[in-house]
Amino acid sequence: YARQQQYEQQLLKQQQYEQQLLQQQQYHQQLQQQQYQQQYEQQLQ
Repeated sequence: YARQQQYEQQLLKQQQYEQQLLQQQQYHQQLQQQQYQQQYEQQLQ
């Protein structure tokens, strides 16, 4: 029984970790898009 609980906690940690990774990736993509837009606007001027 204790083993089962431990296993579930491990799974939860894994899921949280994966969510954090996803958020980081999305954040990184947003940053890249912003930089790209800024460069584009500078070229227009």
